[in-house]
Amino acid sequence: MKKIVMNLSLLSALGFAANTFTDKETGLMWQDDKHLRQGKWEMAIDYCQNLNFAGYHDWRLPTITELESIEDDRKSSSAVKSGLKNVADDYHWSSTSYVEDPSAAWSVRFGHGGDSTNNKSYDFFVRCVRDSKKTLKFDSFNEKLEQLFKLEIDKIPKPPQNVRLTKGEFETTQDFNERVTQETINKKQKVQEYEQTIADKKVKAYQTAIRNTLMCTWGKALLSNLKYDADNGYFVANLGFEVKKYFHKTVTIKVNKNDAQAFKAAFDSIQPQAVFEVTNGNLSLKNVQVSYNSTLYVTQFSDMKSDDTRVAVNIKNEFNVEPVTSPKIRVIMHN
Repeated sequence: MKKIVMNLSLLSALGFAANTFTDKETGLMWQDDKHLRQGKWEMAIDYCQNLNFAGYHDWRLPTITELESIEDDRKSSSAVKSGLKNVADDYHWSSTSYVEDPSAAWSVRFGHGGDSTNNKSYDFFVRCVRDSKKTLKFDSFNEKLEQLFKLEIDKIPKPPQNVRLTKGEFETTQDFNERVTQETINKKQKVQEYEQTIADKKVKAYQTAIRNTLMCTWGKALLSNLKYDADNGYFVANLGFEVKKYFHKTVTIKVNKNDAQAFKAAFDSIQPQAVFEVTNGNLSLKNVQVSYNSTLYVTQFSDMKSDDTRVAVNIKNEFNVEPVTSPKIRVIMHN
């Protein structure tokens, strides 16, 4: 009897495994059931939280970033990663609410790819997800920075290698000693030159890693809904970021009334630049700059508390990189 029970458990486990998909890139385990549920957003949240499936009971509704991680926009239909067997070519709910409208949330349409915000009362498909031991943390700025920093450090040329000199058959002892002396002088000079440049290269590698990490976790700055306040002489606009979809703030741009109309007409072609600053290991969003007609305009946050601009805390100084001599590092994100 015990043997039969064990066999039944094994068959059940095999059946469970067939109804899940584990993404090797992220480590996330996805529900891959033939009968995906449909419902309103709140139902989707509750359904995943209470789901007991494939031997696990820690399922949840994925964030918009997690849901986008299984999207394959190279496909014209069924735009999901290979490995997912059960695909619904329609909208799927994420757990990420739309900041500007609490009655809406982000969703992904897997028929042809792409995300959008929709009212939470719509009936969309639900695909639950759970973490595994190998799951990458999408919002872990420090972990991603360390990985990208190491890649940049690996690009730095290695220090001059030791050279073993051997006396040639037709070389006198005096000639050999002179060659050794000259090679020693050359080696010391190369080491000195290397030491003079390596510190600067490590700082540049650090800055490049921060910039690349910001592109992965925040993306390009986006300004929209530009409106001019003629009485106060500034534009009001919505600030968002391409990747960090839940970040939405209001900013103002001081523009002279005589230039305001032309500024707005050219607004669609203007490329905003986000300015981040590292101070004592903390990275903060300082402002967003807009260049127009040879003039640099700096936005002001009108509804932001100081803590809202914090991107990450305690950026680790790994891989034997010397501390930056300047107390501040400015990173400008060009679109």
